[in-house]
Amino acid sequence: MADKRLKVEIIVLGIIGINMIFLMFFLMYFMFNFNKEIVTGLIAFVGAILGGLITLFGVKLTIENNEKQKAKEELPKKILNMDKAVNKIEQVVRRLEEGKDLTVLDLNKDTKLYTNETYKKYTVDIMNCIRDYLILVDSESYKIFLDTREKMNLLEFELNELQISLLDFYEKYDEPERTNKEYFYNRFADKHKIEKEVRKKNNELVYNIEMNYKDILIQLQIKQENLIKEMDY
Repeated sequence: MADKRLKVEIIVLGIIGINMIFLMFFLMYFMFNFNKEIVTGLIAFVGAILGGLITLFGVKLTIENNEKQKAKEELPKKILNMDKAVNKIEQVVRRLEEGKDLTVLDLNKDTKLYTNETYKKYTVDIMNCIRDYLILVDSESYKIFLDTREKMNLLEFELNELQISLLDFYEKYDEPERTNKEYFYNRFADKHKIEKEVRKKNNELVYNIEMNYKDILIQLQIKQENLIKEMDY
């Protein structure tokens, strides 16, 4: 609405300006006895400039209208892809809220820590699916995705402290030839502590993954509402 009003004001001012210029030349010729050829030349020169400006303004309006029309035609596709992304994330959030015993972190038989396929599913596979939708919306939506993916990538850095504890455990009990009871008792007790820490870290990871999805969901829902408001049928 503001753009239309501005364009009307520019057109009105342009018409007033043209009339003022021709009035000035009229006064120059009839009241101040300026040479007719000079006045005619000035009129032709100013007319050419004004004609060029009007043509430029017309071309600019045409380009702007074409861009707006193109954006309007692409809007339903953007909204559709945004809906797909939001629906996907809502499903994931519901699944994470229901799956309180979800396991993303495991210890193998040698007490070595690793992130499993479930972790990869939530931090990589599903994120790639969301990316494929948001890249078809706009740069702002894609940036929201990139920020969330960066948060997901940083989650594994939280495992460093636990990895150090495991390395200490490997070094301390890397003596298979020892068979005394105290050795095995201490090894069992320390292993139990580590498994407890792994369960705790697993729950923290699941919680952080859930929070990342909830965060991107809120941001995309706001973006979704703004896209719907842009529709003007």
